[in-house]
Amino acid sequence: MRHNIIGGPGCTVMPQLLDVCDFVVNTKKRYDCFVGTDLDFLLRAHGINTLLITGVNTNSCVLAPTTAANVRDYAVIVVEDCVDSMDGPELHAAGLACIKTAFGFVMDADAVMALEGLVPRKTGAA
Repeated sequence: MRHNIIGGPGCTVMPQLLDVCDFVVNTKKRYDCFVGTDLDFLLRAHGINTLLITGVNTNSCVLAPTTAANVRDYAVIVVEDCVDSMDGPELHAAGLACIKTAFGFVMDADAVMALEGLVPRKTGAA
């Protein structure tokens, strides 16, 4: 199966996810998003030490960067309701179990948004 071909829908960032202040979009080349990219340098240069992981597939494309970030001493939170697997519910659950056991935290989006000091709050007219 071929998926996530450059220019295809699997490689296009949803406009709702981008903020006007976003200036870096890192295109990963392998399951581990640190391999062959400047991601580690960029994160450290900006003082980022906590990563929120979302995406598909939990058992590969979520698990690999979570593990890679953990061994690079980042705090890792996988946003449970923002990950899934095309490989079925069993592998999705296995990926989450592996992450919970050794590599990071698994929390739903509401719990992540409630974390004090983690997610910048936008201010302005309502």
